[in-house]
Amino acid sequence: MATNRLIYFIIAAFIAGILILIFIKYTSDKSVKNLIDDNEKLLNEFEVSSELKTLESNIWLIESKIRGTVTTNDTAFIEGVKTQIVKVKQSLAELQKIKEDDSTEEYVKQLEVLVQKKLAFSNEILTTYQKEGKRRAEAIIAKQGAKKLTDSILVLIEKISSLRQTVIFRVTTSVEESVKKVQRLDFFLIIFVIVSATVLFWYIVNAIRTQNRLIKEVKEAKTTRSG
Repeated sequence: MATNRLIYFIIAAFIAGILILIFIKYTSDKSVKNLIDDNEKLLNEFEVSSELKTLESNIWLIESKIRGTVTTNDTAFIEGVKTQIVKVKQSLAELQKIKEDDSTEEYVKQLEVLVQKKLAFSNEILTTYQKEGKRRAEAIIAKQGAKKLTDSILVLIEKISSLRQTVIFRVTTSVEESVKKVQRLDFFLIIFVIVSATVLFWYIVNAIRTQNRLIKEVKEAKTTRSG
């Protein structure tokens, strides 16, 4: 009878243990997946931040090189302008991949429109310089609209950067919570295994002791009767 109870207990403990382990494994896998997703988002945010800084730098360089070309009559600056224009277009293409936060999506669209205007304006200055000369190009540069356009681009870049910093903070917080959750699950799993093994060991030892005691009592009873 005691043997049967031991077998039933072991089977029940085994099934309960399997179910708990399945639950822990499912929860752990889900937390790890969230952690991986958040890390990918975080990496994407850092790439966006880098592209914004690159875009801002290239906008300044385009303006500087155009002014340098017109002011110094040094056409060597023109190739530099063309290189920066290509880099600006690459940065815009990367920024179009933003999908995480709708609050910046509209700003990115506005930024693209302004940057395209800026590039068109820059090409207009270069074309005018090459075809009509320095004075005509200087007259175009002197337009107040040119400065406002650059300022508007820089303001938008600052807005997007600020909003993305909020996203970075949110994702970083989520990553930290996922890490802590995984650590808690690992700790719980270790404790569960230790406690389960201890209880099972205690039960088996106690059952064996009880069985041996009963066997001994039966033998003693037989000996007494025989005597």
